Amino acid sequence: MALIAAHPHKSQRNSVQNPRMMTALMDGWDDAAEEEFMAPMLVQLEETWDSDPDGSVRRGKIERVRAWIAEHPDGVERELIDR
Repeated sequence: MALIAAHPHKSQRNSVQNPRMMTALMDGWDDAAEEEFMAPMLVQLEETWDSDPDGSVRRGKIERVRAWIAEHPDGVERELIDR
């Protein structure tokens, strides 16, 4: 995620969308997250990109997200620590 955030060609949308997606994954994936994040990724599979002509990079990302959701359907418990 840090590499994506630091990428010089990142779009404004990605600078907001990536942290929102990570929060949805950590808090527990729901139908709203599916519609906001996964649906656009599936649509992008139908596009041809010079950087990913066969879609393998995009499919890999989708598979990793699906694996996380399967392993953590309710997200993960987080605890705030006072320092």
